Amino acid sequence: MKIDIRRVESKRTGMEEEMAQVSKSLQTVLARFKRALKYRKTQREKLFDEAAKVARRRMETAKILKDVVIKLDKTKSSLERGSVKLAQTEKEESALKGKYKELLMGRIPADAEGIDEILSDNGHDLARRKKIFLNRLEDAFAELDRKIEETRRQKGELPATLEKYKKTVNYYERKSGILKKTLKMYKSELVNYDSEIADTIEQEELLLQEYTDFSERLGAVASIPGSMERLLEKNLGETNGNNSSL
Repeated sequence: MKIDIRRVESKRTGMEEEMAQVSKSLQTVLARFKRALKYRKTQREKLFDEAAKVARRRMETAKILKDVVIKLDKTKSSLERGSVKLAQTEKEESALKGKYKELLMGRIPADAEGIDEILSDNGHDLARRKKIFLNRLEDAFAELDRKIEETRRQKGELPATLEKYKKTVNYYERKSGILKKTLKMYKSELVNYDSEIADTIEQEELLLQEYTDFSERLGAVASIPGSMERLLEKNLGETNGNNSSL
C-alpha cells in the first residue's frame, strides 16, 4: 500500500499555519478591544476628575462672591449713612450760622439762661445786669463758635471718608462682576464636561456591545458538530492512550 506522506504533511502544515494566523488575528482583535476599552475608561475617569475640580472651584468662587456681596452691601450702607450725615452737618452748620447772625443783630435766643430776669424792667442794678448779660452773650457766642467749629471739622472729614467708601464700593462691584463671569464660565465648562462624559460613556457602551456581539459570533463559530466532536474524542483518546502506555 502506497502512502503519500507529503500530502498529509502539506495539509498539516497548511492547517497549523492557518491556525496560527487565526489565533494571531483573534489575539490582535481582543487586544484592540482591550486597549480601546482601557482608553475609554481612562478618558471617563479623567473627565470626571476634571469636572470635579471645576465644580470645587465653582463652589469656592460662589463662597467668595457671597462674602464680597456682604462686604459690598455693608460699604454701601456706610456710604449712605455718611452721605446723610454730611447733609445733616451742612444743615446744622447753616442753622448755627443763622443763630450767630441773630446774635450779631442783637436778637437774644428765648432759651438763653436767665434772660428773662436780666431783661426785666425793674430799674435796679443795671450795671450788674449788663455784666451778666454780656457774659451770657459771650457764652452764647463761644458755644456757637464751638459747635460751628465741630460741624466744620466733621464736614471736612466726611468727604474723604465718603470718597474712600465710593472707591471700596467700586472695587467690590468690579470684583463681584469678575466673580460672576467666572461662575458663568465654570457653569459652561461643567455643561461641556457633562456632554463629553456622556459621549465617552456612550462610546464605551458601544464598544462593550460590539465585544458582546463579537464574542457571541465567535462562540457560534467555535462550536463544533457532533461528528467532529466524536472524531476529536476518538483521536484524542487514542493519543491519550498512547501517551499513557509510554
